[in-house]
Amino acid sequence: MYLNLSINQYLNQISKLYFKLNFKLDFKSISTTCAYNLLLICTTNQSWATDLNANLNLSFLDGGSNPYQTQSGESTLLSRQQITLEAQHSSLTSRAALFSERNERQERFNTGHLLELYWEQSVGPWELTAGKKMLEWGVGYGFQPLNLFNAKDQRTLVSELSTGLAMMNAEYFTQTGAWMLFCAQDESETQRPRRNRCGIRLYQLVGQWDLQSLLYYDEDHHFAMGGSVSGVTSDSTEWHGSLLIQQRYQNTEYQPAPVVVDHDYAVKALLGFTYTSVRANTLIGELWHDGSAEHAIDEPRSQLLLSLSHDGESTDPTVDLLYSIDDKGVIFTLRFAHEFAADYNLSYGVRSYQGPKNSFYRQAADKHLSFIELSLSF
Repeated sequence: MYLNLSINQYLNQISKLYFKLNFKLDFKSISTTCAYNLLLICTTNQSWATDLNANLNLSFLDGGSNPYQTQSGESTLLSRQQITLEAQHSSLTSRAALFSERNERQERFNTGHLLELYWEQSVGPWELTAGKKMLEWGVGYGFQPLNLFNAKDQRTLVSELSTGLAMMNAEYFTQTGAWMLFCAQDESETQRPRRNRCGIRLYQLVGQWDLQSLLYYDEDHHFAMGGSVSGVTSDSTEWHGSLLIQQRYQNTEYQPAPVVVDHDYAVKALLGFTYTSVRANTLIGELWHDGSAEHAIDEPRSQLLLSLSHDGESTDPTVDLLYSIDDKGVIFTLRFAHEFAADYNLSYGVRSYQGPKNSFYRQAADKHLSFIELSLSF
């Protein structure tokens, strides 16, 4: 219908259609207000941004056995409609999202998020950054021990929003590496105090190996130190691993009401590989240990992941098997991805939680999940 429209007209039509659907935002939220203003500015005046990208995401998730509750205690998400807009002007970059969710109780939640808004400038070998930005340094497919700033579930069935942190960074580049000094603060719209964090990160390329080390401090976990390594050892094989040691970690305990309790020392470690055959089949294997997993709910600490995928001409199937070494629980996921054009993607599949009756995954409220997601980029 809009194939002959310019990107500016296209975004205008999308925003008008979106806000017609009884989309009532909570303007008490600063993040929601900023997200709405960014979308409005960019869709009505494309010349404001030298680089403008938009994404429309529609997703549907259906739980099987329990219609009201997932393992985390939250209502199962039925559907989500989301518009994400990224704009860049000179040294300023911004990314915002407006979305609407409806769960199985037919409750609808409409809100917006200012995901990123930061200034970045190169000065000789230095790159200076100030503002709200994402930082992701994790190495791994199913688990990322070093992803301290924007920790997220790596194995979600549908896309999840990730929000940056307010920070200031100074990064110095050499011919084969870089080092960064950074300080950041959590965004808080609740009564919880904001958490300050600072650290230093070193990166070095040695032959075919990418080496990374990190020294970090925040007010909850105190000191943490770790590193990662990744490299391609042949035309078909890649290896990666990471290790993090935390001075403190936090778990929820029930006494009988839930309270957050501090514990001393935790180790997070991962070792994995990627093998790709000449027939476009890829096998990913990873073994990890998470010493900070929740004790009270017997969350698995040691897990094994195997993922087999095929890069087809029109369809990319993927089969995942996640095995809990602690209690022999299993998560099986089958996913199909279609790319209709460079900017149109469809994915769908199923997930099943299996294992012994007393295993953590077998006790999930939703024993079976089906999902579908459509993503359009402009």
